[in-house]
Parts: sequence; structure tokens; C-alpha cells
Amino acid sequence: MDLPDFYNIALERPKDDPDGYDILFVDAAFMGSFASRMSHSCTPNCQAVVVSSGGRLTVALYTIRHVAAGEELTFDYSCVTESEDEFKQAYCMCSTRHCRGSFLYYTGSKAYMQVLEEKHTFLDRQALLLRCCTEPLSDADKARLEAAGLRGSVLGRPDIECNPETPDWLKKWAALTLQFVDLERQLLPGELQALPPPLTQAPADSVAAAVGVELNRLQNICISLDKAKHCLNQPGQCRDPPLALLTDEEVAEYLWNGDRSVARRAVKAAAAQILEQEDSESVQAASTAAEYQAAAQHLQYSYPLLAALLTQMAQTVTGAAAAREELQRVVTQLRDIDIVVGGGHTRAADVLQLYASTQVWFTANKDYISFSSPPLQLHEEMITMHGGLDAAADTRKGVRRSNSGTGPGPTAGSGAASSGAGAGGRHRRGGDSSDDDEYDPDVSSEDEEAVRRRGAGRGRGRWGGAAGRGGA
Repeated sequence: MDLPDFYNIALERPKDDPDGYDILFVDAAFMGSFASRMSHSCTPNCQAVVVSSGGRLTVALYTIRHVAAGEELTFDYSCVTESEDEFKQAYCMCSTRHCRGSFLYYTGSKAYMQVLEEKHTFLDRQALLLRCCTEPLSDADKARLEAAGLRGSVLGRPDIECNPETPDWLKKWAALTLQFVDLERQLLPGELQALPPPLTQAPADSVAAAVGVELNRLQNICISLDKAKHCLNQPGQCRDPPLALLTDEEVAEYLWNGDRSVARRAVKAAAAQILEQEDSESVQAASTAAEYQAAAQHLQYSYPLLAALLTQMAQTVTGAAAAREELQRVVTQLRDIDIVVGGGHTRAADVLQLYASTQVWFTANKDYISFSSPPLQLHEEMITMHGGLDAAADTRKGVRRSNSGTGPGPTAGSGAASSGAGAGGRHRRGGDSSDDDEYDPDVSSEDEEAVRRRGAGRGRGRWGGAAGRGGA
């Protein structure tokens, strides 16, 4: 489905705020002041700066050089995308000497992934998740969260009903992930400096890139925490850890003793491939030690290797170590059978080898309650307002709108360029970077203040592209 044009602005709460760092994504199309309509330029005359006004954080735009009367006010959107198609469609029309040709920065899906692909693999992430579910939250974890500025806003507080405190296992996950982020910031500059020409980065550039990646990782941690909190804060929802270690007896049951154990399913599958239908059905029906022993005696002369396996299935083991040892014997016997029957069982033996070699076993928490979130409102009726609203109503409100996205942006002398929600940056889909609306100074100050209050956000002047990645 093609999405309508939208603004994607990520406003960040500063780390030194009493409630700590957090991130808020804002659709500034209908919030904030005219600053959210300012066009991008690769050589801008303004930049976003965080200010505190009336006890609330907001983002203001300040000029960075002399601006001539009538000159359009612009700033660098500094959006980042991993999509090559999106990058190519994000035409920049600033026509300045240093124009990049696009108002997006293109990183590619593999950019800055050198450390992550080596030190934070799928297996590493699973081990991290298991650790946070089985280990207590330590003082070192708390210190790491505090150093990153993760406090009440993103981790919740016990005295705020709408944002209750997150469970310790989720805090532990954030702390362990931050541990990798710290490691990545230290190692990434060396990786970037070691890239072959022309990709090699100078020391200063590589350090700056590593800091940018660190900030992006912090954003993603906060987004993941918000998603987890959205699930955990549902009425009646389980808040226990998502994973739990299996006991020694449970591992033995899963690998060997259970009627649906790994060993029994593997042997029955092998029997189905080797035996005639009548003999195979007797093996498939076996569930007790006596039934496995009877099937083994029936096959001891015609299929002695398979009979030995069935005799082994009649045994009961105690503990995970014994189950792994017996499963390893099944691996050896399957390889022997494979030689005798002319192939077909080597891959099964390889899979069983993985089971027999696995030392840690855990299971998923099945007590979570599924739920459906209400539909996300994209304000499509407002997005398509060109010609879709009563023109007279717009006139009464003192707002004049252009018929296309080619109207001029704000110019020097047109008013203070500040916005609680819109000054951080923007991203448009399916068009150029010029403005959609014109701001009419005839709008009453009361209406303008109402818009500013609705748009005021607690954040910083960083923003992300459609992929949600911040940074310049």
C-alpha cells in the first residue's frame, strides 16, 4: 500500500533531564508552527537547537549566517535511509553549490555493521535474552542504564499509572544491550579505518561515525522498550520473563524419556523409511518400554541395527547429561544404518548431533495474552485536504493553501521560526522537498498558540528518515 506524504520527526529528551533520555516520533504535518514547513537545503541558513520554554523542552530554529531580506529559510533535514529506492526518489532541489542531489543520506543495509555482525550475532542476541530472563538486575546494570540516561521516562515509574515501572528482566535486557553498544563504539572506528580505499575513513570521521551509530542504537533500544511496554501494560497481561530455563528432568524428558522426545521421533522416522508398512506400523504405535522391546525382538534378525535402536528406546535415563549421552549413541547407530541401507539417514544424524551437543535448554513463556491495537490514524482526510475541504471554511480560519507542493517556504522576516514539534526535521514520501502549505500571518495568535501547544514535544533536534534511523 502506498502511504500518503508524512513527516517523520524523532524528538529526543536530553540525557540530563530528571526523567532521563527518551524519544518521541511526531507527525508534524498538522502540529507545530510554520517551521515544520521549511524546506531542506544542503547549504542551509538555519539549524535546529533545543531550548527550554516555560519549563518544557522544545526545538527552535536559529540562523547560522546572515540572511538577506526575502531569502527563504531552510535547514538540513539530515534524514538517513537504508532504502536505495527511497534515496533515489528523495530529490533535492535546493540548487546550491554543494547540493547532494537528495535530502536523504544513504547508508545501505550493511553500513556500519562490521562489529555487530561479529559480536552481536543471532546466537549472541539469544544468549543475551536468556541472561536477562535468568539473571538478577545487578548494580553494574543499573549504573550502565544511568550512564546512558535511561531513567523514569523510558523505564517507567511506580508512581505513574500510565507509565508503570518496567520489570527488572526488561531493564536487564536494556543494560546488556548497552554493554554491546559501548563495545561497538570502541571497536567501530578501527573497523572503518581498515576498510579498503575509497571506503577508508580518517580517524576523526570514523570516531564521529561511531558516535552516530551509538546514538542510533540508543534510539532503537528506546523504541524496543516502548514496544515491550505496550505489550506488558495490556490489562491482565503477564509480566514475567519471556524465557525460562528447563530443569534437568525436563531436558531428559524432551530429549529422551518423553513419548514425543527427540530420540523417539527420530527412531520412528528412520523405521518408517526402512521397514515394510506392517512392521513400520508396529514401531509407530510403540509408546511403552515393553512395546519397544517387543518391536525390537521382532526385528532382531531381519534388521539388527534398527532392533538395537528400539531396545535402547526402552530405557529410561536420569538427568540431562545421561540423555545427551544416549542421544549421541543414537547418532552413531544412525550413521551405521545409513551405510547398511545405502544412505538416507546422515542428515538426521547431523541434526541429532546438534541436539546432543546443546548444553543449555530453555522454553518460551506461553502465558502472554494476545491483543489487537486500535487502528493507527494517519489523518488521511487532512493529508488530502487540497481541494477536499470547504474553501470558505479555510478562508474564515485565515489560512491560504497552495494547490501543489511547489509553493515558497518561509522567508526572512516572516516571523520567529520555532516549533515544539516541527522544527526537528521532516521526511516526505513521493515528492520533492518543497513546501505544501503557506503560513498566513493573519491567523490569530490564539490559534497559533493552540497549534504550538499541541505540537510541543519534549525532545532534541535529531530526526530520522522513513527507516527510523537518526543521525546526520
